[in-house]
Amino acid sequence: MRWDGGAIVGPGPALPFLTQEEYGGESVEIVRRTLDALQREVGLRYVGVLSGQFMLTTYGPTLIEYYSRFGDPEVLNALAMLNGDLLEIIEAAVEGRLASIKFSFREGVVAISKAVAPPGLPTQ
Repeated sequence: MRWDGGAIVGPGPALPFLTQEEYGGESVEIVRRTLDALQREVGLRYVGVLSGQFMLTTYGPTLIEYYSRFGDPEVLNALAMLNGDLLEIIEAAVEGRLASIKFSFREGVVAISKAVAPPGLPTQ
């Protein structure tokens, strides 16, 4: 793995310390249920990016917060691995035809955003 300006990028389709069930099962299901609830409660289809920040606990992946801005490091990491025309993808998402667009993400790599906090945080 290498340090790359706020992100760790390395080989493999998932984080090395997570099982496929923790990543692809539980974490993805939490995000999916959130989007379903948002649509049900607000009555509108969500169009945009949604990145869940999780912490692995003894109970499994635990959601801490969501990021939904294109400027968030998590979104920037994903965009750096995108194979496709971002503008075309955004237009297709807004128009409800995202399934008709061909795009993918680089395979065999994973990006991790890493935050650095001073000793004693959050009790300071």
